[in-house]
Amino acid sequence: MEEKQYDYKKITVERKYAPNYIDGYEGFGWELKGISYHKDRFDGAKVTLKFRRSAQIPNKSELSELQRRFEFKMKEISHMNKARNFLAAAVAYVIGVAGTVLLLGSILAFVLSFGVVAVALVVMGLIGWLIAYPSYKNARKRKTAEISPSITQRFKEINRLKKNAGQLLPLV
Repeated sequence: MEEKQYDYKKITVERKYAPNYIDGYEGFGWELKGISYHKDRFDGAKVTLKFRRSAQIPNKSELSELQRRFEFKMKEISHMNKARNFLAAAVAYVIGVAGTVLLLGSILAFVLSFGVVAVALVVMGLIGWLIAYPSYKNARKRKTAEISPSITQRFKEINRLKKNAGQLLPLV
């Protein structure tokens, strides 16, 4: 009796994308063998997915090419989502820092006995602090509306890749 040979693959992805990767890799003939949950200090929650696939699978090079394109599309989706959050956070930080600078200016104006200027700077500084979070939400909402069609298009392309891969896989 011939022993079956397997190829193994281990990937670490953001937890929110794990179902997409599991579904995607299964579409390329991989079988999920394990999931390890862990926390990354800088990028949030991550999971490590472990797969195996028969080493004698037909059309292996074509499946590998489709899989490579799938991985690229998933990375594009992840980068788009990170860019959306980065831009919104940058807007909020700039507004918040401007509010802080105005508050510091008000303290300086008060110390130098410019009472009316100090009050005006306090009001503007507090307004800066108060609008920082709504500005974040607004910028994130606008960026989400801008990139959502692109993300949807990437998922459609991923589904097409999986469909093409399914035609290359042998029936079980």
